[in-house]
Amino acid sequence: PVLSGGRGPSPRPRTPPSVTRQDSEQMEQLREAFATLSDVLVDELDAIRTDAARRWELAEAHLNKHAQSIKSVKAELALLRDEVRTGQQGLGARAGALEVAAEATHAASAQLAQELGAVGSAGELLRLHFEQEREEAGQGGSALEARLGRAIDELGGQLQQQREETDSALSALDRDVTAARELADSIQR
Repeated sequence: PVLSGGRGPSPRPRTPPSVTRQDSEQMEQLREAFATLSDVLVDELDAIRTDAARRWELAEAHLNKHAQSIKSVKAELALLRDEVRTGQQGLGARAGALEVAAEATHAASAQLAQELGAVGSAGELLRLHFEQEREEAGQGGSALEARLGRAIDELGGQLQQQREETDSALSALDRDVTAARELADSIQR
């Protein structure tokens, strides 16, 4: 049969292939498998997020601990500096008093030397004693400086160790997040 307009017979519409019951069951099983896989993936991502949040909190607590350590180090350093300054001032005052005493003693010695003529060595002994006291006073200041230096070195070592631990924790967190992203990307493909 030819239709008007000079065309040939119209083609028959194709009917979709029949879906069997077995195909329908397989489709349903596939849907269930994908739903299960999706649930597992969501659970894994939740676990990764929870672990990442926990690690972040640990890193934050660690950083707060470092901040407190730094504050205590600064406070202790300030106290040690004040102690050194006070010690130096005390030593300066003591040295000044010793100089005055030495001068008075030296004058008295000179007078005795004139009077006795044989006591010239007493002034020398007092001068040596004064120098010894001055050296002891200087050593006291050096001991405070050495103590301050040791404290600074020890606190610097502790701070470096805490920085390394923090860097290590953050690096591990970054690796976990990267692995989670890669897993999510591979699952989406």
